Amino acid sequence: MESLSILDLNGKTAILNGGEGLHTIEEYVWKSLFNNKKEIVVIDDLYNQPEKIKLVIDCDNIILSTTGEYADDLKKVTDAFEKLNYAPKIVIFITYDTADILCDVARRFKKNGTKFYSFDSPEDYDGIQYNTLHKINWI
Repeated sequence: MESLSILDLNGKTAILNGGEGLHTIEEYVWKSLFNNKKEIVVIDDLYNQPEKIKLVIDCDNIILSTTGEYADDLKKVTDAFEKLNYAPKIVIFITYDTADILCDVARRFKKNGTKFYSFDSPEDYDGIQYNTLHKINWI
């Protein structure tokens, strides 16, 4: 399986979150990028302010995570995404479950050459490997 270090990301990376702030995993990723002098932006509270998604247009990469628990709120965010004429170079899903939930949006990005990665490895479900990204080919 092809992999990439999160520290090899080039350009500006957005970490998206439906709620306010970051969860533990996203915060760890943010710190890792920040400590390695990567350009990052947090775009949060998207469930309440889906229009903020337009800030992603200036970003080369995006990091996404969702449990799908707030499906109605998530629909507002994905609808806002659909209105943008945007496709990132790289999309990183915190888990494969996130990739599965956001597969429709991802397939639209794929048509524009976006590459997809996840922290989850199918061979290692004991924990997330925070610096190693595994390429997702099934989208």
